[in-house]
Amino acid sequence: MKGKMFAILVGLVVFGATEVLAGSFYLSLLKKRQEEGYRVKYQIKVSSPTGGQQVLYQTVYRKGNNYRMDMEEGGRTSRVYKINDKSYSCSKTEKGWQCFEGGLAGMLSGGFQEFPESEKAATATSTRTVAGQKVRCYKPKVQSSGEKIEFCVNKKGLPLFISREGADGSFTMEAVDYSLNVSDADFKVPAKTFSMKNMMKGLGGMGLPIPSMK
Repeated sequence: MKGKMFAILVGLVVFGATEVLAGSFYLSLLKKRQEEGYRVKYQIKVSSPTGGQQVLYQTVYRKGNNYRMDMEEGGRTSRVYKINDKSYSCSKTEKGWQCFEGGLAGMLSGGFQEFPESEKAATATSTRTVAGQKVRCYKPKVQSSGEKIEFCVNKKGLPLFISREGADGSFTMEAVDYSLNVSDADFKVPAKTFSMKNMMKGLGGMGLPIPSMK
């Protein structure tokens, strides 16, 4: 669960980061690309202050108000969806997909909100090549103390590289594959959904401790 939680938090950084970068004519392409849709698969490298490193893969789908994030780690596959105003968490098991409305995705739904208006500004830093594409890189003008964040997008508005450094460690997300073609079917939850809140209530009735779902 710890790895899954981290992967989801990283994915929310991606979602929020693309909102931060809405400040210039060039980066307005990114907003346009979000509306038209895209899919990007990232290799994520996470480094801790003690020198340890973890590698995992994450695929992000965006189209309008719909968002989907697939995570692959240690042979496990899971997904988080935000479809309009609802969120879902799905895990693949030997018997197929299990999906819950709310759940971990619901508890983190605040991460899908835009950054404050005062932070919607960025400064160009450099250019580089990622996944065979030339990208232009930016950093937010407003960052937390001791934190360094950089985002890179190509000329079509795709976010292909994201990095963060801080006292608690660092991570990079580098695209290894992408597509401009996504459809409504990509945002269809793969199984019947169950209410995580109702399941938690059931556990509470059995006298088991339950986490807050607020």
